[in-house]
Amino acid sequence: MLGRGGMGQVFRARDTRLDREVAIKILYPNLAVETEYVRRFFREGQAVARLDHPNVIRVFDVGQEKNLCFIAMEFVEGRTLLAILDERGALPVAETLSCAAQIVGGLQCTHTQRVLHRDIKPGNIMIAQDSSAKILDFGLARIYGVRALTLTGSVVGTIEYISPEQVMNDPVDARSDLYSFGVVLYEMLAGQRPFIGEEPIAVIYQHINDEPLPPSVHGRHIPVEVDRLVLALLAKRASDRYADAGAFLADLAVCEKLIAARIASDPTTASPEPTVIVVPHRPRDEFYCILAGRDAELTRMLASIDRTLEEDGQLVLLGGNEGTGKSRLIDETLHYAETHGMWTLFGRCMYQEMVMPYQPFVDALSYRLSAASPVENARFRVRLLKDFPDIAGLMRHVWTSQERRTLGEYQPPALAPAAEQQRLFQSIMHLFFDIADGPGVVLCMDDLHWGDTGSVQLLHYMARQLKGHRICLIAAYRPEEVQDASERPFSGTLQRLNAENIGETVTLHNLDETAIRTMVQDIVGSRVVSVSLSNQVYRESGGNLLYAIEILKWWRDRSKTHKLDIATLEQLDEIAVAVPPRITDLILNRLNRLQDTERELLEVAAVGGDWFDVDRLSNTAGVGRLETLRQLHRLERRHAVIAAVERGTYQFTHGKIQEVLYHELPEIQLQAYHAAWGRTLIACQETGEDVTVELLASHLYAGGDGQAALAYLIKAGEDAIKVCVFREAKRYWEQAAEAVEDMEGENARKYRLDILLNLGRIYYDLGDWDLSTERNKQAFGLAQEMKETGKQAKALLQIGAVLIGRNQWNAAIQIFEQSIKMYTKVNNDVGVAHANSYLGNICYWRGQWERAHFYYLNAHEIYLLSDKTRVAVTAINLGLVSVALGENETAISYYNMGRELHRKNNNLPRIAQTGTNLGMVFEREENCDNAIKNHRESVALLERMGHSLSLWNAYINYSRVLARTGDISLAQEILQKAYAILKELKNQRGLAEAKRVDGLIVGIQQNWN
Repeated sequence: MLGRGGMGQVFRARDTRLDREVAIKILYPNLAVETEYVRRFFREGQAVARLDHPNVIRVFDVGQEKNLCFIAMEFVEGRTLLAILDERGALPVAETLSCAAQIVGGLQCTHTQRVLHRDIKPGNIMIAQDSSAKILDFGLARIYGVRALTLTGSVVGTIEYISPEQVMNDPVDARSDLYSFGVVLYEMLAGQRPFIGEEPIAVIYQHINDEPLPPSVHGRHIPVEVDRLVLALLAKRASDRYADAGAFLADLAVCEKLIAARIASDPTTASPEPTVIVVPHRPRDEFYCILAGRDAELTRMLASIDRTLEEDGQLVLLGGNEGTGKSRLIDETLHYAETHGMWTLFGRCMYQEMVMPYQPFVDALSYRLSAASPVENARFRVRLLKDFPDIAGLMRHVWTSQERRTLGEYQPPALAPAAEQQRLFQSIMHLFFDIADGPGVVLCMDDLHWGDTGSVQLLHYMARQLKGHRICLIAAYRPEEVQDASERPFSGTLQRLNAENIGETVTLHNLDETAIRTMVQDIVGSRVVSVSLSNQVYRESGGNLLYAIEILKWWRDRSKTHKLDIATLEQLDEIAVAVPPRITDLILNRLNRLQDTERELLEVAAVGGDWFDVDRLSNTAGVGRLETLRQLHRLERRHAVIAAVERGTYQFTHGKIQEVLYHELPEIQLQAYHAAWGRTLIACQETGEDVTVELLASHLYAGGDGQAALAYLIKAGEDAIKVCVFREAKRYWEQAAEAVEDMEGENARKYRLDILLNLGRIYYDLGDWDLSTERNKQAFGLAQEMKETGKQAKALLQIGAVLIGRNQWNAAIQIFEQSIKMYTKVNNDVGVAHANSYLGNICYWRGQWERAHFYYLNAHEIYLLSDKTRVAVTAINLGLVSVALGENETAISYYNMGRELHRKNNNLPRIAQTGTNLGMVFEREENCDNAIKNHRESVALLERMGHSLSLWNAYINYSRVLARTGDISLAQEILQKAYAILKELKNQRGLAEAKRVDGLIVGIQQNWN
């Protein structure tokens, strides 16, 4: 057997009469007794038999033997495009365009013969061994002008690739196939589809309503000409797409020529002369020197601050390899912002495994609390707990025990992961925008190359919404850490930011000889420094600022006076002292000059993290508090390897020092130090201190005590799921799985079962459906052994979700029905509702509106009684089904219910989107007053949120209704706002939609010119 499809199985066979290999497609026996299915099956064979094109599969024969219906086709040795994409991800642009020309060439032939495919997707495209493409499986094909043989209430096509008109059961033509091919082309270029959702209903909604991002957002190598081709194919309205396959092929040929010409010419551009700005520096120690050689970069940084003060929010992407002076440049920038009255907030990502979700944002908000006056601090705390409890939950370490009890009473709404993440992002962004009102804010996030998934995604989200706000984001990172780091989330986010042309990129390179000489002169305090000596610093350091300073410190440590002055340098110049070859060696040489007790204390601190508390360090190292303070004082004043941050808290003066200490430790010693930190943190927790579970989990696990770590790993994994950072959640749950392997007994089995179920869910959310299915099957088997019927039902529910994702709907239905029986047996009504919701989705996607309504209503009624947090979702689903059924009044009622619930949960994006849905329903009802009211409210809310990506669409809808009611002046005013955003975003599809409304307006005005 070669494979199976929606209607039959395909076998490899041999035609003995003509001595050739063929593929035989046989209709499923249960369908062979259904007249309509048999007619559809033979229609496929007849349709393809008329086609003669090298990129379309050939049909040799169609027939029936008793109840066996078959089609004999050309056998192609090769692989499906689906298998190739699964293996390789995104394909090279040239290979993709070559394949596209073949596929669309085949479609051109089918359309010329008045045959629509209606199910173009990677699984229906075969790539032969000679790289030629063949279109397969015309099982859903339709001949122009022939009555459709669709079954009652069904929608034909595959959800991920279906056109908007197929979803809505509107008439379709060749442009529907072109839309589906546009999704395929997008996937070939970007490595992912343009519309992705946890549930297919979300994908359907996006097909109908959402504009796709350009493919180049996912890969900077994709030319803008290719973006235009793809986006034209994916236009929502068929009339906005290519008229036919030939029109696309003509544009494709032009596109390939333009790309070839650009590659041949390789143009370069000249950079303008920088403006020099001198900013007073703030001395820290003897090596804190003037900012030499960075005039151009500083000018650009300060210009971003100036633009921010004019309510033109900015993102600065500050890239520089290790030791190039990012921190020094940030210091000057923040000082400039402070002199202009702005808040300056700072957060840093950690390179060790003990990462907290959204750490740089949490650090920045914690600093906002600590920097405020007592009265301001109290007000800000109350506001966080009352208005932003989801954010306050990320900052548990700053709250008193009473405040933590208040937080424990907060119940977040139950939303799909993508919706929950959007709600959290909106909440955090709204809080920072509120802080920025008035004086403005500079939020600096350092070491983002180590950033967690949530932090870098939130950065991207906020960066798109900065216009009109007095907030400047500075994202500092090391380029060498993100170039080939697929496991580092910031790598992909940086590519997307660059592809979307978001942010000012400032890149630091090593300093030149003049800058190094100026730096040495400033540190020594004399301009009389020999050229040979400053040149030696330059040669040895290569212009790397950190390395240069470490060389000077190394020379100072070797002087008799332990001072770095002109006399010392002259003496060193005469004897030509050699310098270690690497910065790591320099730092190690400096660390080796410490006393043993100082070095050991510093090693323990390095395992603890970037910053450390005196009391915790003292307890972990087993050194008295007074002796710890003495050693820290020497390490700060004499060796300058740490610096006091605030009373009782210290930080390493450079992250490289901590890295060197950590990586130089033998593994057995590293494990012992982690274990010691784990014991200290448990003791702190027992005395009432709030310790983050991520720290406890990481230290105990790295310390080799899996049993002690288990509960904390599970809690850290649960918390990561709640805030939608699934990559981090996966790590915690996998570590928990390892930890429980060494445990025995009934409790261990219960832990193992819960871990398997959670891993099944996480792998699903991360798109690893094979592993998700495997873990859920393991969970089902273990639950069966333990007679845990409810857990068996949950495993089935999660297996069903994977089957839906794979479009195996019939199998999914059976799984969900089995799950319902099990949930019913244990009286788990909420589980029954979940399964009904899934079944409703399947019926909705099939166009079985009445059945969908039945299942959604079942789920809705259960949630009303048992889980009100989910009612908003089912209300919106019922609204969508009601629209499909033509029951607009019912849809309005459900939409209103959903919106009110979203208001209670303060889910602002969903409130605005539901308002837009209501406006469109009222517009269909010719109830323009209510349409205007709802569109106006959505626009006002999105304006307050600064949600540019949704706002332009809301403006267009609002403008269209205003025009239809004759309010031309306001319609034009609103439309101009949409144009402004769309031009800023360079959204060509959106601009086309705005032009359409513009055409409506001038038509009403009878301005025919």
